[in-house]
Amino acid sequence: MSEVYEPVAEKVKSLKKLSGSTTAKMGAEVSDAMLRVLTSSLKRRGRLRELRPLGRAKMSYEKVSKKILRVLREAKIPYMIVGGLAANYYGCPRATYDLDLVIEPEEAGIRKLLKLAGQAGFRFHEKEVLLLTRAGNRFVVESPEKYRVDFWLAKTSLEREMLARRRRAKVFGIPVWICRPEDLILQKLRSARPRDLEDVQAILARWSDGLDKKYLNRRATELGLARLLEEQRKLAQV
Repeated sequence: MSEVYEPVAEKVKSLKKLSGSTTAKMGAEVSDAMLRVLTSSLKRRGRLRELRPLGRAKMSYEKVSKKILRVLREAKIPYMIVGGLAANYYGCPRATYDLDLVIEPEEAGIRKLLKLAGQAGFRFHEKEVLLLTRAGNRFVVESPEKYRVDFWLAKTSLEREMLARRRRAKVFGIPVWICRPEDLILQKLRSARPRDLEDVQAILARWSDGLDKKYLNRRATELGLARLLEEQRKLAQV
Protein backbone atom coordinates (compact mmCIF):
# COMPACT_ATOMS: atom_id res chain seq x y z
CA MET A 1 0.00 0.00 0.00
CA SER A 2 1.26 3.44 -0.85
CA GLU A 3 2.20 5.55 2.14
CA VAL A 4 1.27 8.74 0.32
CA TYR A 5 -2.39 9.69 0.02
CA GLU A 6 -3.73 10.37 -3.44
CA PRO A 7 -7.46 10.93 -4.07
CA VAL A 8 -8.49 8.01 -6.30
CA ALA A 9 -11.08 8.59 -9.00
CA GLU A 10 -13.88 6.06 -9.00
CA LYS A 11 -16.22 6.61 -11.90
CA VAL A 12 -18.20 9.18 -13.83
CA LYS A 13 -21.83 8.92 -12.83
CA SER A 14 -23.18 11.06 -15.63
CA LEU A 15 -22.09 13.51 -18.30
CA LYS A 16 -24.90 15.38 -20.02
CA LYS A 17 -24.67 16.59 -23.59
CA LEU A 18 -22.79 19.84 -23.98
CA SER A 19 -24.98 21.91 -26.26
CA GLY A 20 -26.67 25.29 -25.89
CA SER A 21 -26.95 26.12 -22.21
CA THR A 22 -26.43 22.52 -21.05
CA THR A 23 -23.38 22.12 -18.82
CA ALA A 24 -21.25 19.16 -17.82
CA LYS A 25 -22.39 17.66 -14.56
CA MET A 26 -20.21 15.10 -12.88
CA GLY A 27 -21.30 12.97 -9.98
CA ALA A 28 -17.73 11.90 -9.20
CA GLU A 29 -14.14 12.71 -9.96
CA VAL A 30 -12.91 11.40 -13.29
CA SER A 31 -9.76 9.44 -13.94
CA ASP A 32 -6.78 11.09 -15.58
CA ALA A 33 -7.42 9.12 -18.77
CA MET A 34 -11.06 10.19 -18.91
CA LEU A 35 -10.06 13.73 -18.09
CA ARG A 36 -7.71 13.84 -21.08
CA VAL A 37 -10.45 12.53 -23.40
CA LEU A 38 -13.02 14.99 -22.09
CA THR A 39 -10.57 17.87 -22.22
CA SER A 40 -9.74 17.12 -25.84
CA SER A 41 -13.44 16.93 -26.74
CA LEU A 42 -14.26 20.16 -24.95
CA LYS A 43 -11.36 21.97 -26.58
CA ARG A 44 -12.65 20.99 -30.01
CA ARG A 45 -16.11 22.24 -29.11
CA GLY A 46 -14.98 25.42 -27.38
CA ARG A 47 -16.45 24.41 -24.02
CA LEU A 48 -13.32 23.79 -21.95
CA ARG A 49 -14.26 26.44 -19.41
CA GLU A 50 -17.12 24.20 -18.21
CA LEU A 51 -14.80 21.43 -17.03
CA ARG A 52 -13.88 21.60 -13.34
CA PRO A 53 -10.10 22.05 -12.81
CA LEU A 54 -9.63 18.80 -10.90
CA GLY A 55 -5.84 18.89 -10.91
CA ARG A 56 -5.72 22.35 -9.35
CA ALA A 57 -8.32 21.31 -6.78
CA LYS A 58 -6.19 18.33 -5.68
CA MET A 59 -3.07 20.48 -5.48
CA SER A 60 -4.86 23.15 -3.42
CA TYR A 61 -6.29 20.55 -1.04
CA GLU A 62 -2.84 19.09 -0.47
CA LYS A 63 -1.39 22.57 0.09
CA VAL A 64 -4.11 23.49 2.59
CA SER A 65 -3.75 20.17 4.43
CA LYS A 66 0.00 20.59 4.77
CA LYS A 67 -0.46 24.15 6.00
CA ILE A 68 -2.90 23.31 8.80
CA LEU A 69 -0.85 20.26 9.81
CA ARG A 70 2.18 22.53 10.09
CA VAL A 71 0.13 24.88 12.29
CA LEU A 72 -0.76 21.99 14.59
CA ARG A 73 2.87 20.93 14.78
CA GLU A 74 3.95 24.47 15.69
CA ALA A 75 1.17 24.76 18.27
CA LYS A 76 2.30 21.44 19.80
CA ILE A 77 -1.29 20.19 19.94
CA PRO A 78 -1.88 16.41 19.90
CA TYR A 79 -4.04 15.56 16.89
CA MET A 80 -4.96 12.77 14.52
CA ILE A 81 -6.39 12.63 11.03
CA VAL A 82 -9.81 10.98 10.70
CA GLY A 83 -12.60 11.09 8.11
CA GLY A 84 -12.14 10.81 4.36
CA LEU A 85 -8.40 11.33 4.36
CA ALA A 86 -7.91 8.52 6.90
CA ALA A 87 -10.21 6.29 4.85
CA ASN A 88 -8.07 6.93 1.78
CA TYR A 89 -4.92 6.04 3.69
CA TYR A 90 -6.39 2.74 4.83
CA GLY A 91 -7.44 1.71 1.34
CA CYS A 92 -10.92 3.19 0.77
CA PRO A 93 -10.35 5.44 -2.24
CA ARG A 94 -12.60 8.45 -2.57
CA ALA A 95 -12.28 12.05 -3.65
CA THR A 96 -12.33 14.26 -0.56
CA TYR A 97 -11.68 17.96 -0.18
CA ASP A 98 -12.50 18.41 3.51
CA LEU A 99 -10.06 17.66 6.32
CA ASP A 100 -11.23 16.16 9.63
CA LEU A 101 -8.96 16.29 12.66
CA VAL A 102 -9.39 15.21 16.28
CA ILE A 103 -7.53 17.36 18.82
CA GLU A 104 -7.24 17.77 22.57
CA PRO A 105 -9.86 20.19 23.95
CA GLU A 106 -7.67 22.37 26.21
CA GLU A 107 -8.56 26.04 25.66
CA ALA A 108 -5.00 27.33 25.94
CA GLY A 109 -3.91 25.05 23.13
CA ILE A 110 -6.90 26.00 21.00
CA ARG A 111 -6.15 29.71 21.47
CA LYS A 112 -2.59 29.11 20.27
CA LEU A 113 -3.91 27.06 17.35
CA LEU A 114 -6.28 29.87 16.34
CA LYS A 115 -3.53 32.47 16.53
CA LEU A 116 -1.22 30.47 14.27
CA ALA A 117 -4.07 29.49 11.93
CA GLY A 118 -5.04 33.14 11.57
CA GLN A 119 -1.45 34.06 10.74
CA ALA A 120 -1.48 31.31 8.09
CA GLY A 121 -4.56 32.82 6.44
CA PHE A 122 -7.33 30.60 7.80
CA ARG A 123 -10.67 32.28 8.54
CA PHE A 124 -12.84 31.89 11.63
CA HIS A 125 -14.61 33.87 14.37
CA GLU A 126 -12.49 33.41 17.49
CA LYS A 127 -15.21 34.21 20.05
CA GLU A 128 -17.61 31.83 18.34
CA VAL A 129 -14.98 29.09 18.16
CA LEU A 130 -14.12 29.42 21.85
CA LEU A 131 -17.81 29.31 22.75
CA LEU A 132 -18.25 26.17 20.67
CA THR A 133 -15.26 24.49 22.29
CA ARG A 134 -16.75 25.06 25.75
CA ALA A 135 -20.29 23.97 24.93
CA GLY A 136 -19.76 21.55 22.05
CA ASN A 137 -17.25 19.24 20.47
CA ARG A 138 -16.51 20.74 17.04
CA PHE A 139 -15.46 23.90 15.24
CA VAL A 140 -14.52 24.78 11.67
CA VAL A 141 -11.92 27.01 10.04
CA GLU A 142 -11.77 27.86 6.35
CA SER A 143 -8.78 28.37 4.10
CA PRO A 144 -8.53 31.25 1.61
CA GLU A 145 -9.13 28.60 -1.08
CA LYS A 146 -12.51 27.82 0.58
CA TYR A 147 -11.51 24.41 1.93
CA ARG A 148 -12.98 23.47 5.31
CA VAL A 149 -11.01 22.03 8.18
CA ASP A 150 -13.21 20.39 10.83
CA PHE A 151 -11.73 20.10 14.31
CA TRP A 152 -13.33 17.53 16.60
CA LEU A 153 -12.58 17.78 20.32
CA ALA A 154 -11.64 14.58 22.14
CA LYS A 155 -13.93 15.02 25.16
CA THR A 156 -15.28 11.50 25.78
CA SER A 157 -13.28 8.62 27.20
CA LEU A 158 -13.56 6.79 23.85
CA GLU A 159 -12.27 9.80 21.91
CA ARG A 160 -9.41 10.32 24.36
CA GLU A 161 -8.41 6.66 24.08
CA MET A 162 -8.56 6.87 20.28
CA LEU A 163 -6.32 9.94 20.33
CA ALA A 164 -3.87 8.21 22.66
CA ARG A 165 -3.76 5.23 20.26
CA ARG A 166 -2.97 7.32 17.16
CA ARG A 167 -0.10 6.20 14.95
CA ARG A 168 2.54 7.79 12.77
CA ALA A 169 2.11 7.67 9.01
CA LYS A 170 3.20 9.50 5.91
CA VAL A 171 0.53 11.49 4.06
CA PHE A 172 1.28 13.89 1.21
CA GLY A 173 4.91 12.88 1.69
CA ILE A 174 5.13 14.27 5.24
CA PRO A 175 5.00 12.54 8.67
CA VAL A 176 1.62 12.95 10.37
CA TRP A 177 -0.53 11.44 13.11
CA ILE A 178 -3.50 9.38 11.95
CA CYS A 179 -6.15 7.32 13.73
CA ARG A 180 -5.66 3.57 13.89
CA PRO A 181 -7.72 1.39 11.54
CA GLU A 182 -9.71 -0.15 14.43
CA ASP A 183 -10.84 3.31 15.52
CA LEU A 184 -11.76 4.32 11.99
CA ILE A 185 -13.86 1.16 11.77
CA LEU A 186 -15.65 2.08 15.01
CA GLN A 187 -16.32 5.62 13.78
CA LYS A 188 -17.81 4.30 10.56
CA LEU A 189 -19.90 1.66 12.33
CA ARG A 190 -21.38 4.40 14.50
CA SER A 191 -22.28 6.39 11.40
CA ALA A 192 -23.57 3.25 9.61
CA ARG A 193 -24.22 5.00 6.29
CA PRO A 194 -24.05 2.63 3.30
CA ARG A 195 -20.77 4.12 2.09
CA ASP A 196 -19.28 3.95 5.59
CA LEU A 197 -20.18 0.27 5.87
CA GLU A 198 -18.56 -0.37 2.49
CA ASP A 199 -15.43 1.30 3.88
CA VAL A 200 -15.58 -0.93 6.97
CA GLN A 201 -15.67 -4.02 4.78
CA ALA A 202 -12.72 -2.76 2.72
CA ILE A 203 -10.62 -2.02 5.82
CA LEU A 204 -11.48 -5.39 7.39
CA ALA A 205 -10.43 -7.18 4.22
CA ARG A 206 -7.24 -5.21 3.64
CA TRP A 207 -6.06 -5.10 7.26
CA SER A 208 -7.43 -8.42 8.54
CA ASP A 209 -4.04 -9.62 9.77
CA GLY A 210 -2.97 -6.30 11.25
CA LEU A 211 -6.02 -5.32 13.30
CA ASP A 212 -6.13 -5.37 17.09
CA LYS A 213 -9.18 -7.62 17.17
CA LYS A 214 -9.36 -7.78 20.97
CA TYR A 215 -9.60 -3.98 21.23
CA LEU A 216 -12.01 -3.75 18.29
CA ASN A 217 -14.33 -6.43 19.68
CA ARG A 218 -14.29 -4.90 23.17
CA ARG A 219 -15.10 -1.40 21.98
CA ALA A 220 -17.74 -2.61 19.52
CA THR A 221 -19.48 -4.49 22.35
CA GLU A 222 -19.36 -1.45 24.65
CA LEU A 223 -20.87 0.72 21.90
CA GLY A 224 -23.58 -1.79 21.00
CA LEU A 225 -22.01 -2.38 17.60
CA ALA A 226 -20.90 -6.01 17.98
CA ARG A 227 -23.64 -7.46 15.76
CA LEU A 228 -23.10 -4.85 13.04
CA LEU A 229 -19.35 -5.50 13.15
CA GLU A 230 -19.89 -9.24 12.73
CA GLU A 231 -22.22 -8.62 9.78
CA GLN A 232 -19.52 -6.54 8.07
CA ARG A 233 -16.94 -9.27 8.73
CA LYS A 234 -19.14 -11.81 6.98
CA LEU A 235 -19.65 -9.48 4.02
CA ALA A 236 -15.89 -8.88 3.87
CA GLN A 237 -15.33 -12.65 4.12
CA VAL A 238 -12.81 -12.37 6.94
